[in-house]
Amino acid sequence: MAVKLSPEEKAAHRAAFQKMTPAQKLDHIITYYKLPIILAIAALAVLISTAVHVARKKEAVLYLGLANLSVSESTKELLTTSFLTATGRDPRRSEVYLYEALYLSDDPDAQDHEYAYASQLKLMASVNAGRMDLLLMNREAYDLLSEKGYLADLSELPAAQADSVLAEAAPYLTRGEVVLSDNALEVSLGEAAEHVRTTKEAVNGVLVSDVPALRGIGFSGDVYLGIAGNTSRLTECLSYLHYILQDPQETAP
Repeated sequence: MAVKLSPEEKAAHRAAFQKMTPAQKLDHIITYYKLPIILAIAALAVLISTAVHVARKKEAVLYLGLANLSVSESTKELLTTSFLTATGRDPRRSEVYLYEALYLSDDPDAQDHEYAYASQLKLMASVNAGRMDLLLMNREAYDLLSEKGYLADLSELPAAQADSVLAEAAPYLTRGEVVLSDNALEVSLGEAAEHVRTTKEAVNGVLVSDVPALRGIGFSGDVYLGIAGNTSRLTECLSYLHYILQDPQETAP
């Protein structure tokens, strides 16, 4: 418990402190005020760290997943920072958040089973959280995501928003199969005798591996761009599709 000093004692302490040399004053402060100083420094460090984090935090304009694709640093730059620059944004304050190394397979090898399962969980969590807007994928991933209904049917998008961009994309639009119902599990459990699978076709992909912006990157096989069915950033997705479809040589100054 701190001892309360009388006015006379306080005056005597002040007088004694004034008579000390600078070195003695420093030693006195460190000896008697060490804990408050440490706490103040710690509080200042936390405050500065928080301020720096807030200042550096970027706004996610779009969330883009790469499924069964591995791309170079220059391609990542093209898919993210270049889009921000092309749409007049500051890459220091905005970002296209990139989900890399998503591995999707209907029949993965035993050694890849856990990786594929973890990727599917990550994808589902991102979609459910509204943090997946676009997917760039190989044919296998496109077929799987189409079947599971993850991709938006581009032909059903609001005409006022999508018509002009879809007109640009017309030569590259692709149709994928969407599974509406499948009783394979019931058949395997002996609860149904006949396998019944109901599907429909949807215009839910854009073949982008040969569009001008991505031509020559060296993808092994066809690559598709799809819009997540539950995206809340449709306008930005369409802006991104427009960006990908542009010929860099024609838009260069």
